[in-house]
Amino acid sequence: MKSAPFWSISGTADVRPGFLGIEASWDGAARALFLAVTILVVITFTDYGITWDEDVHNYYGILVLNYYLSGFTDLRATHWQDLFNYGGAFDMIAAILNHVSPFDTYETRHLLNGLVGVLGLVGVWRLGRALAGPRAGFLAALFLDPFFYLAQGRNDILFLAPIVLGVLAWERDRPMLAALAFGAAAAFKPFAVFLLPLLALLVWRRSRAERWSTARQLSVLAGLILPGLLTIAPFFLWNPGAYWADTVSFVSGSDPHRYPIQGYGFSEILLLLKIIPSPGAYFPFAILQALGTLPVFALGIRRVVGRPTLATVLWWATATLAVVLFFSRFVNDNYLAVVLFLAILAGATRRGARRIGQHVDRDVFTRPAAAA
Repeated sequence: MKSAPFWSISGTADVRPGFLGIEASWDGAARALFLAVTILVVITFTDYGITWDEDVHNYYGILVLNYYLSGFTDLRATHWQDLFNYGGAFDMIAAILNHVSPFDTYETRHLLNGLVGVLGLVGVWRLGRALAGPRAGFLAALFLDPFFYLAQGRNDILFLAPIVLGVLAWERDRPMLAALAFGAAAAFKPFAVFLLPLLALLVWRRSRAERWSTARQLSVLAGLILPGLLTIAPFFLWNPGAYWADTVSFVSGSDPHRYPIQGYGFSEILLLLKIIPSPGAYFPFAILQALGTLPVFALGIRRVVGRPTLATVLWWATATLAVVLFFSRFVNDNYLAVVLFLAILAGATRRGARRIGQHVDRDVFTRPAAAA
């Protein structure tokens, strides 16, 4: 059997015919799970209440939509409360759907959020199945579902789902689709931004091994930045100083209207020890983040260059994110869930690569490179 390329994360899963053509019982159970979760979303989305910040998020989505519809002249979205510190993609999509949805404004938002979760759940199943077969796919979907549907995950499904789908697309040898998915994840939430430079290195290594054309290499690299470019660049170009103050200084604490210290990180330890007098006080967390992050990220670059696999990218991007969060002003409980989820995903991806064989990396550089 032909050896799999080093960027792949799976081999060929054994498939057994099952009842009514369904591939074995585990695939049937997975589809039953998707149906059950979809039904659960459909019958419950009208019963949820409105969270304390959902009203302002809804209005922010309307403002972001108006920003584009007005030809970038309606600038209310650039200074609406503190919402300009967040990505507006989901809120804008919800605002668009509310123009055609037969449901209430917030019911539409809840339905959209739930269906995005189902989509991410399907991606988890497909990825697990590709890595280790139908049983692993079902168990991955079953036990990772709480990250998506229950309260702990909150709105993080909006960037975790594209990451899962990006991993699946990469494994299916569709690098352009994978790049767009990873880029969308970073556009939804900056937690995924550490993936992008490491993925760019991985794309470069793969393009050299396969002898891609320059056009193909550049198009895949462009896919990593295109979603963020379309959704972030207009705001940055309008006022770079204000954008930096709103998205960096506010959360790092250098802005006078800084975010208060709270959560489960190093900042809370300093607060409990009275080293920092109050939650609103200034402290140079950005320096601690830089000192902790730079060596970790540099080591990640070295590891990706030496062992260019998607599992390596996921692991070191997750490690970098964990260090950044630990030394930030605030670490919410759902941030811990995000790091745990990404670590599990990285481990599953690595295990799938090992399943192919221990000498996959070596095969890429010893066998003739594929044509572009």
